[in-house]
Amino acid sequence: MAQVNQMFAKVRGMSLLVLFFLILSLGSTAQTKTVVEGDVLVATNQAKIIAENDTLIITGTLELKQGATLTIETNAVCIIYGDLIVKNSVNLSVGAHLIVGGNVEAPSASNKVNLYVDPSAAFYILGTVSDNSTDFICDNTSNYDPPGDNSCNYGDIISLEDNENDSTGIYDLFVLGDAEKGVTPVYSELCSGSSVILSAVYESADSYELCDSTGTPISENTTGSFEVSEPGEYFVKIYDSELDQNPTISHRAKVVMNSLPAIYSAWNNDGGVICVGGAASIGASASDDVNWYAGSCSSGIMVGTGNTLSVSPDTTTVYYARAINSTTGCESDECESVTVTVIQPPTISLGTMPVIETEVGAAYIPYVSTTGNPTNYSIDFDAVSEAAGFDDHNNYKLSPDSLAINIPDGGWGITPGIYHGILTVKTYNLVECESVGYPITVTIVEATSVAGVIIAVSDTAICEGEEVVFTATPTNGGATPVYQWQIDGVDITGANSAAYISSLLTDGQAITCVMTSNLSGVTNSPATSNEITMTVNPLPTATISSTNGPVCEGDEVIFTFSGTIGAMVTYTINDGVNETVELTGGTAQKNIAIANEDQILKLISVDDGICSKNLTETTTVVVNPLPNTGDIIPD
Repeated sequence: MAQVNQMFAKVRGMSLLVLFFLILSLGSTAQTKTVVEGDVLVATNQAKIIAENDTLIITGTLELKQGATLTIETNAVCIIYGDLIVKNSVNLSVGAHLIVGGNVEAPSASNKVNLYVDPSAAFYILGTVSDNSTDFICDNTSNYDPPGDNSCNYGDIISLEDNENDSTGIYDLFVLGDAEKGVTPVYSELCSGSSVILSAVYESADSYELCDSTGTPISENTTGSFEVSEPGEYFVKIYDSELDQNPTISHRAKVVMNSLPAIYSAWNNDGGVICVGGAASIGASASDDVNWYAGSCSSGIMVGTGNTLSVSPDTTTVYYARAINSTTGCESDECESVTVTVIQPPTISLGTMPVIETEVGAAYIPYVSTTGNPTNYSIDFDAVSEAAGFDDHNNYKLSPDSLAINIPDGGWGITPGIYHGILTVKTYNLVECESVGYPITVTIVEATSVAGVIIAVSDTAICEGEEVVFTATPTNGGATPVYQWQIDGVDITGANSAAYISSLLTDGQAITCVMTSNLSGVTNSPATSNEITMTVNPLPTATISSTNGPVCEGDEVIFTFSGTIGAMVTYTINDGVNETVELTGGTAQKNIAIANEDQILKLISVDDGICSKNLTETTTVVVNPLPNTGDIIPD
């Protein structure tokens, strides 16, 4: 039934005027053609008669009220673009043609509806039949009944077919004749590489044989269904001893094969890299139109059409361009793909908002960590802050550990209060990406009332055992502020001066300083500094060994190095010039092909490109002299 419905849609899409000319080609000669725009209503008990050889075209719906009749006389034609609503009877004389572009309806509360159709007439219904009364009463029904159905359900049996099965190549609309001759679908348009199942309507035959237009057998079976993947005309020979003709030749079915369009290439119009929330333009070249899919070529989600498309994915996405012929609906087998890379916006984790005094020219917002490697920051101050003199900070360079905020006029004359802004950070990784906005505040209090401390370090990335110096700069600390340095929030014993020096730090440790002011009347004392997280890289290693020895004079000596993968080792042989070797895969060898004396290899240093370490290890291979064989005196 799905195949029939597909056929109906195709038929319904054809111009009814084209059908009209087809009908004329079947022998109807129009004398008068009348076109009525809109709907037509035939009143109760009235008659609508189309005279012999005349043509009536109604662009809307024709409704026959209770007791009203429609009569189409010999060789006359009636074309109804809309529905036919009938409550009494429809009469088709010899050679008459009635085409209904919409549905045939018998409304509820109708009496029995009589359809009188001469066997040589034709009743075309491109829509469906809705019988809400009792059954239709059909005259000459043997020519019109669908298989296995005793009612006149005409919507099931309209088709495109060569009416006479004469292989003329002329296909016209007609009502199926004898049930045993039916084949479905009678007209199929396929895409190259696809197939359709042709089935005989008569299902109880002994056997069936599919033939091409010349009558050449293709295949046979007992089911009456055949898969066809080649264009052409086909019919089925139906073998059944119960039929009047054995074999019975079915009506013809036509299969049209449409070629596939071609996709040539796909590309990014603007680099193919966007930040989340941005848009990318992608393009493709094809023989026809282009459908775009995301996820995969064969089963992806369609996201748009056209040779160019604007897309805004949230994550990196591969888009597939597939050519499509909009007329046939056929798509290319292959796709061309293009990738849109999406950069996630950077983030920043802020620390405690700053509280500073008047007459202080800068405030600092500490931050703990970032993602996406932001390099710049901007602050958009609100109207109140701007009125107080704060200027927006646009694309300031992001410093390690804290963000600087300029205070208007160096803090002189500014009104104490809380000032607000929105902070964003940016990264420039292929494209510019900006973070979400982070609310920030700067609290300004009267001078000499707030204690604070900021720490700095000589280097945040060091090698294991390397000495670093941390310094604390107090605000309102008084003449003798008290310091307490901390690692990961735990006090460091004895670290109580404005500087802290250490060579024992480990990777990831966070350093802070707590400063207690000795001024009277200050707030925020003790004050905790910004936090500095250290990166401590491990030292590379290297060892040496000999894989043979002692050896004899003139033999080969082999030394083997082991240690950090990729590190460069500096060494000497017998205190000679410095030589180097790379520990590819963590090992390396030094071969001395001919050794005439003891070989002493001394390690000098090892360097992995980040850290280096001096070495003192040596190893010796003893080389024994050959025995003295004495002089050889000739006879």
